[in-house]
Amino acid sequence: MTIKNVSLLNKLFFFFKLTCLLGFAVPMGNIVLKLSAHDFMGWKRTKNQIPLLQNYLTHFPVFDLESYPLLSSIAWHHPYGFHTVEYYIRFALFSLLLLLVIVNQKNRVIVALEKLVNWYNQLGERKIRRIALIFILGFPFCFITKTLPGFFYPGIAGWTYQKKELMVQTVLPDSVLTNKPIPSFIESSINSKFLSYPESGYYRGRGEFLHFKNGKVLPFNFELLGFVFPRYVFGKNVIEEKDHHQLFLSVIKNRLEDRKAGRSFLLPWNLAYPDHTIYQPISYEGYPASVTLLKASVWDIWVKLENNQIEIISAELLGEIKDKNV
Repeated sequence: MTIKNVSLLNKLFFFFKLTCLLGFAVPMGNIVLKLSAHDFMGWKRTKNQIPLLQNYLTHFPVFDLESYPLLSSIAWHHPYGFHTVEYYIRFALFSLLLLLVIVNQKNRVIVALEKLVNWYNQLGERKIRRIALIFILGFPFCFITKTLPGFFYPGIAGWTYQKKELMVQTVLPDSVLTNKPIPSFIESSINSKFLSYPESGYYRGRGEFLHFKNGKVLPFNFELLGFVFPRYVFGKNVIEEKDHHQLFLSVIKNRLEDRKAGRSFLLPWNLAYPDHTIYQPISYEGYPASVTLLKASVWDIWVKLENNQIEIISAELLGEIKDKNV
């Protein structure tokens, strides 16, 4: 191999090492930037009452404007481990692991790069060779570092919710019925992390529950379905789309067994790629066997938050999805 080719080989090896280092550093930097922006907006809206640095160091993620009172609520960012942070961390670890493989298996990597250099020298004109090399190296660089060059989309980086309005209402609407009995299982749908929310008042959300043969009624949400937007599969209102009820329950039963076993498809849940879903996290460990599932129910719930205490004001049944075989 000529001196020129050796020089190119060394540059390529350095390029892949640098790419992996950036693949580790960039996601970690994104976590800091996104959380800092998110925390700043929360600190600003609460009239500077939240100590910014203290929250940043003691809560991960820090202040959460998207922390809703009910576990069924839609929210990209939820307290103590949300999807964006989880994704960045796993991607950074992937890049670090890839770097260790490259360094540890240097001889094998060099052999592979030699083949690339030989192919590069056979392309003919220098201009064509350079264009081809840029495209070949560009894809792994963009993928590993999450760079967006315009023609290649690496994925959404996250949101800061700068224009998000608080969902609190200071006055309970007259249409809310407060004289109906509230089932005891409604309380299980409350998101306990929500108690740190600074705004007192009334909040509305949906409660979704699984009803089992042994009498247990436990909360769930549409994250369990595994679809980013379930409405495109089961209809805009799954309660009214009765033709889809059995399919809905079948998916719930299959996914529930996976979650109970701590796996996501073929991989353990902790190692699998995070679900691209937008719901609060629920642990399904200890739930009854899915074969004992009778139905799912959806409720319209109003709660009152005051002095870090939640009171359920109203719970109205919107509908049920029953297993026709039970």
